[in-house]
Order: sequence, then C-alpha cells, then structure tokens
Amino acid sequence: MHRVNVSEHTVTALLVDHDAGVSTLALAKTHNLTPKVVRRVLREHGRTEGRRPRVRDDLFVTPLTSTDAYWLGFLAADGYVNTNRGFARLKLSATDGDHVAALATYAGLSSTAVKHEVHSVTGNRQTYIDITGHTVVDRLCALGLTAGKTTRTVPPVDGNERHYMRGLVDADGCISGQRLSICCTPVHAQWLSTLLTSVFALPPRTAYEHMGIKRIYIPRTVTPHVLAWLYDDIPAHTALPRKLAAVKTLLNRE
Repeated sequence: MHRVNVSEHTVTALLVDHDAGVSTLALAKTHNLTPKVVRRVLREHGRTEGRRPRVRDDLFVTPLTSTDAYWLGFLAADGYVNTNRGFARLKLSATDGDHVAALATYAGLSSTAVKHEVHSVTGNRQTYIDITGHTVVDRLCALGLTAGKTTRTVPPVDGNERHYMRGLVDADGCISGQRLSICCTPVHAQWLSTLLTSVFALPPRTAYEHMGIKRIYIPRTVTPHVLAWLYDDIPAHTALPRKLAAVKTLLNRE
C-alpha cells in the first residue's frame, strides 16, 4: 500500500495543534490529510489519542443539584447528543472556552478533555468537550436531553427552577437593551410561561415561531427583576461570564 509522505513543516504544525487539544478529525481537515494518516503521524511522534475520559459516576443522578440543573438547561439549549455512539457534546466559541472547561471540571474530567478545533467553513476557533458513556447519555436522555433538539423536555428540577432557566438563558437567551428573550422548544416555552406566571405574576407568555423552535419575550419592566432572580446568589461557575457581565451592566452593578 502506498505510504503518504507528510512534510516536516506539516508534521510540526500538526503536532503543535494536537498538543493544543485539536481533535484528530479537525487535524485531518486543517492539514488536508486523512484521519488514518494523522493517527500514524501521532504514533510516530509519541502521541496517542488514548481512551476517552470517563465522567464521574454520580453526574446528573436524581435528585438533581442546583449545578446539575444549570448544566442540564445549558445542554438542553446548546448541547449535542449522539445516542448511538454514546456521547454528549458541548461546543462553544473559543471566547467561551473557559465555560466549557468549567463543565469539564464539574463532570470530573481532566483539562485534557477540553478540545479545540477550527470551524471548517467560518474559520472560527471553537472549544468543546465530550461527555462519554452510554450510561450517562441514557441518563441524560431520560432527563429530556434527547438527540433531537426540538423534542427536548424539562427534567424534574423541583426547587432548582431558576438554575435550569439560567442555563437556558446563558445558552440561548438574548439580552437586548432592557429586554430578555429566550429561544427554546415548545415544551420549554410552556414551562417558562408557567414558571414566570408563578414567580412574577406575569400573564401567560406568547411563544413566537423562531427558526423551527419558539421564542418568548420578557417585558422590559420585569426583565431586571427576572435577571436578578436568575443570577443573584448562585453556585460558582454556573453563569456564562459574558452573559453575567451583560446582566451586571443592565442592573448597573459594575
């Protein structure tokens, strides 16, 4: 079989990217090689993909903690689930890479589980982690984190509603001026409407169509109260830093 020769320049660049945590598939795309050739180069230079890291056994076990509820909300809005291969992935822009690392730490993963890649179309750098294992993925699915985003439901978060909602807002909410809006599934939209009625005596919220899902709006007069309820007195690393900064600006707390 013909052996593909790889230039020293490409090998050097490939190893630098690998050591920075770029995935094998992303290395292949970036350097115009096949994954098989990439793995061969890594082996020849003392690198290895190794076994996929395992999360801690009690991750997302009910009854859920407030931190469990937050990350479930975030994953429900912005996570990817592959039930056949047994992994759930959170991938964000590299500017939010520290938040991905925060989930890795909470899940019991080492820093090496945090990977980096370059988007094949936009060229933007991204950071991601995989939560692997059919046991934990089946657990996530049972909690409503299905493979299809539009079918995702709300898990039992009794007592932790604001933490779950904050995860939804951090991942797929928008603070524009004095108004908060949230994109979500129809089931989540109904849950949010009921929750806001219960906590803030708001009338039922209208769920507007938005790119195949729903979007609800919080009135300007109530938005500061909702944000204070969501972001005050919360566990460490359960707020997206740039979203928290936007909340502090809106509430004049800088």
